[in-house]
Amino acid sequence: MNSREVLVSVTSKKGAVIIQVLADSLSFDELESFGEMLQEVAEQNPAGILILDLSKVVTISSIVIGRIFRARKALIDSGGELRIVASNPNLLSVLNVCRLDKIVDIRATLDEALAELK
Repeated sequence: MNSREVLVSVTSKKGAVIIQVLADSLSFDELESFGEMLQEVAEQNPAGILILDLSKVVTISSIVIGRIFRARKALIDSGGELRIVASNPNLLSVLNVCRLDKIVDIRATLDEALAELK
């Protein structure tokens, strides 16, 4: 495995857990640890809201898309919700092709994703 750490930040705000990807992409070596972390956060926050902030991401692999689908399922099965922050046109196109825009609330900014939360 690559010695470089996956560049993410995990915080909470307004009752939501926010995973912010700080890199513009994830290398193949980083995908497994990122996927495991995403799944773990989803499982640790049943019935909660998880916001995946991909605002800095330019490219995304099909493996990450698969992990997002799995995290969403874990959240939905426990009464939770997944939201995604994405604004890059290329990334939005990929999310649309994968039909994530039909099952996940995708917002352009973190403020928009947090807007309706108390």
